[in-house]
Amino acid sequence: MKKQSKIDAIFKRKATNNVGVQTSQPSNLISQEVQVSELSNLTQNTHQHETKVPRLERDVDISLLERDPGKRRPIWQYNVNERDKIRRAYIIAVPYQPTNINYPASEKDAAYCLPCYLFGKHYGARNDGKNAFSELGFSNWKKVNNGVNCAFVCHEGSIPDSPHNLCVKSCDDLMAQSKHIDKVLDRHSDETIANNRLRLKTSINAIRWLAFQACAFRGDDESPGSLNRGNFIELIKLLASCNQNVNNVVLENALGNAQYISPGVQKDILHIFARKVRATIREEIGDSKFCIIIDEARDESKREQMSVVLRFVDKHGCVQERFFDLIHVSDTCSLTLKTEISSVLSRHNLDVQNLRGQGYDGASNMRGEWNGLQALFLKDCPFAYYIHCLAHRLQLALVSAAKEVCYVHQFFSKLTLIVNVVTISPKRHDQLRVAQANNVENLIANDQIVTGSGLNQIGTLQRAGDTRWGSHLNSLVMIFVKLCNEKIKTLIQRMRESSWEAFIKEVILFCEKHEVEVPDMNALHIPRRGRTCKIVDQISVEHHYRVNLFLAVIDTQLQELNGRFNNNMVELLTLSSTLDLRDNYKFFSVNKVCELVERFYPGDFSDQEKFHIRMQAQHYELDVSNHAELTNLCTISELCQGLTKTEKSLTYPLIRLVLTLPVSTATTERSFSAMNIVKNRLRNKMEDELLANCLLIYIEKKIVEKFDTDSIIDEFYDMKNRRVPLR
Repeated sequence: MKKQSKIDAIFKRKATNNVGVQTSQPSNLISQEVQVSELSNLTQNTHQHETKVPRLERDVDISLLERDPGKRRPIWQYNVNERDKIRRAYIIAVPYQPTNINYPASEKDAAYCLPCYLFGKHYGARNDGKNAFSELGFSNWKKVNNGVNCAFVCHEGSIPDSPHNLCVKSCDDLMAQSKHIDKVLDRHSDETIANNRLRLKTSINAIRWLAFQACAFRGDDESPGSLNRGNFIELIKLLASCNQNVNNVVLENALGNAQYISPGVQKDILHIFARKVRATIREEIGDSKFCIIIDEARDESKREQMSVVLRFVDKHGCVQERFFDLIHVSDTCSLTLKTEISSVLSRHNLDVQNLRGQGYDGASNMRGEWNGLQALFLKDCPFAYYIHCLAHRLQLALVSAAKEVCYVHQFFSKLTLIVNVVTISPKRHDQLRVAQANNVENLIANDQIVTGSGLNQIGTLQRAGDTRWGSHLNSLVMIFVKLCNEKIKTLIQRMRESSWEAFIKEVILFCEKHEVEVPDMNALHIPRRGRTCKIVDQISVEHHYRVNLFLAVIDTQLQELNGRFNNNMVELLTLSSTLDLRDNYKFFSVNKVCELVERFYPGDFSDQEKFHIRMQAQHYELDVSNHAELTNLCTISELCQGLTKTEKSLTYPLIRLVLTLPVSTATTERSFSAMNIVKNRLRNKMEDELLANCLLIYIEKKIVEKFDTDSIIDEFYDMKNRRVPLR
């Protein structure tokens, strides 16, 4: 019986073995856009199947172009219609030149020439375009320091029409669109150019405003007859109604092919904004050391997103934590995360050797000592110390302590049940609001609270959750502040020994105020479950609350804090606190400063600097205390800014290194909160690049608002060939 074909086989294109037409018409080979390296093979071997000819992709994402010259593809392997766009992208991105590191700076131990890579094949480069400076890479270093015979000097050439100089001229000509022959033959008046720029400027301002407010751009129906054409077009209509000059050049009054309202134009402008923001952040970092703060979360469309935040000290001595990128990752294994992070750093010339800190949560793929993300970066840079977010450690300690004591665990379970019962019913919710309103009125009548705009608002119960300990604190109106250090642990131990009486008095006052029955502390304690005859230990109610609850909670907290805040990184932060200015340099110690340098930053100081570090530490206390502008400072960050203003920042580089260390990953958490605003349920199909660009503009508003609109227009004009002149 003949085997039946599947239904998809009906729609498949049948292969043909007739290659005679293919060999007789060489022009068809060009239309098939085959790679140059395989054209000769196809013409010599007429029996090769047509379907085996590899095609070049027609559209290339310029934001993902490989910056490393040792890894990038030859320019002639790209689609001929895409090459100019790719060349412009490489020229705008400037050459890949990591600073302050030793060779190899790229994948290969070689040097490259960007202009020759972009245009070298057009001017007779040797070996079928495989020029040493454009593709293979130059690595004969013994010919570098050779005077006039230096390989680099010989490559540039001494005449204007040398291959290298011609490639440089081609780069300049490519970026000068106003000098292209089609623009020269079609000269436009200054008024036409001004109108075109005004039209584009209106679109840029609308896009910037919508991105600042995290609003959607497109509408469901953007046709001219629609009553709601989307936020972007409706905002342009609003701007046009307020200015007649704008109204004369936008929408229906604009050229049909240059209205600048298409989704492609919107994405291009957002891409320019995002690129300028990252360039500004890269300029702020300069050659300084930096740290990375990484976290992961799922967006509205259930895609795993990784937030990248850079922490550094800028040239003014201010600590900056800048959101840098949002990357979609296919999986969360440490190697995948490391590859994506390294790609982002490499694309912006950020050297891993300048990495001085890693801030993650306590997930196993992050903190693993052998194969975790922090371990992989430590192999590349041994001074990139990993610090588990201290706020997350504190949260884990408190949650674990609450679960260990059965009475506390039962309390929070009942608290969750109460919140669910009240909030699930609109009737009970209204009753709660009435009770809150009556309580506020009584407090105002007794002058126990103050009144004012926005004060004493009536809300609802906050749902408690283990991942955010602050929800428990807000539910119980409690406050827990300050970092857990030895002083806090000592205070907790002192509370255990001598604070029971004061604590129980506060509890009794609270119960009397809120009309809660207070049990007789001297009575016999009877468990809620079980009979009296089964009670073995005859204990009082006061003994039960003091031993089984009060002391048990404190002992569990001390155990958790000692276990989670006792490692090498906490010691690093403790040594860093020796530079603290508070209490008249109470924590300052010359020996601790020297220990900090020797143990944690030996690679950032030369042997001579290490020898003089003790003397500098002795002068440090005198310089700071005797300088008028450095007095009355409270934090190390303020000290660093003061040293920068007084031009003493170069004397104490250790302070900048200490400030680079991350303490918490709150910035990444805030970026995910912003992500939920930008990519909501109605915008759950946003592309990853569009989401990253919108999120970067939304978070770094202070940087974006400084950008001049004219500079955005010029970069937009240089991205690709434009039919309408803009300058």
